[in-house]
Amino acid sequence: MAARKVTKDSVIVYADRGGHPAEDRTFEFGDTLPVPFQVLDADGVVRHVNQSWTSLLGYSREEAVGRPFPDFLSEDSAGRFSLRLQMLREGTGGAEEYEAVKKGGTTVNVSFICSAVADGKGGFMRADCILYELTAYKKAVGEWERKFRESERKCHSVFNTAGDGMIYADSEGVIVDVNSRFTEIVGIPKDELVGKCGIELAKRMLSAEDIPNVLRWVMESIAGRTEYSFEVKYRDKVLEVLVPKSEVTENATAVVRDITERKSMETKLAGFGQELEEKVAERTRTLGEASRIINMSPAVVFLWRNSDGWPVEYVSDNVKDVLGYARDELMSGGFRFASIIHPDDLLRVAKEVESYSSDGSLDHFTQEYRLIGKDGRQIWVDDRTNIRRGQDGGITHFQGVMLDITQRKRMEEADGAGGQNHLTTTN
Repeated sequence: MAARKVTKDSVIVYADRGGHPAEDRTFEFGDTLPVPFQVLDADGVVRHVNQSWTSLLGYSREEAVGRPFPDFLSEDSAGRFSLRLQMLREGTGGAEEYEAVKKGGTTVNVSFICSAVADGKGGFMRADCILYELTAYKKAVGEWERKFRESERKCHSVFNTAGDGMIYADSEGVIVDVNSRFTEIVGIPKDELVGKCGIELAKRMLSAEDIPNVLRWVMESIAGRTEYSFEVKYRDKVLEVLVPKSEVTENATAVVRDITERKSMETKLAGFGQELEEKVAERTRTLGEASRIINMSPAVVFLWRNSDGWPVEYVSDNVKDVLGYARDELMSGGFRFASIIHPDDLLRVAKEVESYSSDGSLDHFTQEYRLIGKDGRQIWVDDRTNIRRGQDGGITHFQGVMLDITQRKRMEEADGAGGQNHLTTTN
């Protein structure tokens, strides 16, 4: 097969070594992720899926590997994926929404986030993909529309407490109503919005390139043609506008989200690609593919032995950036992870681990707690732990992916939103 050239600025380039050991390590890394993960080859054929992927769609790994990914999509989504695959071959990753078909025939909406991976010569080798389930969100939007059709009188208690901004405009483009979250996002009081021409306001508030999207929102929402989304720049923010398909022709509706922080993170992550490419050659001999990816991300990976105090058998190098400890200090053999858990959290964490370890059907869980850094700082972490069991079913190890959420906790406390620590489990 002729090599497909991939733009170096948009992909991670890996050394091409016989037997593809780097790809094998990517498979192993994908198996540790708590979200559905798959690897596609240059023709869109499934090369690997993790346990979360099989749980979502109901197929075993053996049933999935070797089949074209469109086999697991609805007809419309399969057609759109063909275009996405061509973009991946040209070096363009990104996200798209598809309707996936489960083994039993039911469908589930997923957000498909994919990055192109090239071989050492710049040819397209494979695509590493993550799927996020969107069915619950779709169901919520559908239920909201159903209630709106049943009555012209809107439920303001729900409308005004929604976490997303909402806006209604009539068939002439005049703003009928906005909720409190929308006014917070745009920074304009409700009485200065309602009754005004939405198009004229948009011309004053947005750049010229965003105006056509606003016009399309009014026209297509009134016609009830289709569901779509677009992004606009407003002051120092980036807003995502979600337009649901509607049979109601009297009003144009939209959901508005402030995605500034998410876009900033995407930009930073995109910048990591170039940096990673420059460091691949010097680190290939000493670091596995998974270690390289982990150590250049904000996530710290731990492997704890299931014994008193949870001895650390493995930790990624970037632990020093978060906790101040060198990797060798934590893996010395005599170090116990429990010794750096905040005393006020240690008993709770231990009880939670004991409780969910005793549930044989549970294979992973999430905790939030504080650690004490080497310099004495208190560091809040989000710890997503996978349980490893031996052939006899007994727990041998705990494998955790840990993120520093100290800044988020401080913001919650500042906003008066801090509450008791919580534990989320998933079966």
